[in-house]
Amino acid sequence: MKDNILILHYEFLSSYFNKNIGYFIDSAISRSYGVDFLTLSKNIHDNSNKIKFKLIGINGNSLESFSLYKYLFLNRDRYKYVWLYPSYKYFIILLLFLKFLKIKVIIKTDSVIRIDRIRKSPLKHFLWKLKKNIMIILSHKIIVENYQLASFFKSDKTLIYGLGLSENNIKIISNIKTNKEKRILYLGRITYAKGLDRLIDIFNNLVIKNKISLDYELIVVGKIVEAPYYQAIVQKIESLPYLKHRITFKEEKYGEEYYKEILKAELVVLPTRSEGLPNILGDCFFCKTLFLTTYGAEAHDIILNNVFYCNNDNIDLEKSIMNILNNIRHYYDIFKTLYNKNFFIEADAFFESII
Repeated sequence: MKDNILILHYEFLSSYFNKNIGYFIDSAISRSYGVDFLTLSKNIHDNSNKIKFKLIGINGNSLESFSLYKYLFLNRDRYKYVWLYPSYKYFIILLLFLKFLKIKVIIKTDSVIRIDRIRKSPLKHFLWKLKKNIMIILSHKIIVENYQLASFFKSDKTLIYGLGLSENNIKIISNIKTNKEKRILYLGRITYAKGLDRLIDIFNNLVIKNKISLDYELIVVGKIVEAPYYQAIVQKIESLPYLKHRITFKEEKYGEEYYKEILKAELVVLPTRSEGLPNILGDCFFCKTLFLTTYGAEAHDIILNNVFYCNNDNIDLEKSIMNILNNIRHYYDIFKTLYNKNFFIEADAFFESII
């Protein structure tokens, strides 16, 4: 009997449970499905003891190997749905194979698919339109995260899902009792792409020029992914005696402790150089905490005020930080107008409606 769902992804991290893919997993389990997560053995970075959730690793250097197709064929009677992203090199072949096995496919796109760039090349545009039409025909549902992708994948199978939070996490947030403190918060993986070094430089500049109150501190919470990059940042801070007591590093947080950090902060800053739609934006919205990022993040449909969505450079990022801190009460008073609330979704109900 097909009472299981398969997630295909190139790696597994336990932090996924606090992201959209995790909310889908929880919704599936609540509907009495078992959920298997299939990835490369070498890319299983964490363990899981979640009930009705199974981690499966296959050997090889690529997920798109014979081992994958062999596994799918041998387990064709186990799965009703497969959740996957359209980033595979031979994605259409995989879709056709799943169709042959009579396994329904849920495709989750992301803003890495840049429609504006595709349209600049007539050949790429033609090939993507062809690929899109095949995806629509062969899929059960296509979940997109912005208006541009919704227009491109327009069909009765296409649904918009920007940033969601599970009912359980919303309850956790509502039960936390804490007050805002004079904190700027960086929350996320510590990598060059995320741009923590930029925020450190800006904070240092504000301190040197006495543009920021003495009681403001910078809190960094996240997982060290690029150790040399992290060490260079720490060495720089340690060399500046006037700065190091105002910057605090904390290890990665989960659950209630994670949301406490957001709720305590006056402003969360993601000084990203390049990424898709940041999940932390959804967490901040549900926590009613101001969130600032750059054009490096694909958030143009969601952040409605350019003070909170600035040019991808240190100069404009610093201007935005100062503007927000100098007018903090005003921005909290108009919080609901800063972000497009239509993109923030109660995840359980959404995902339960498609399986």
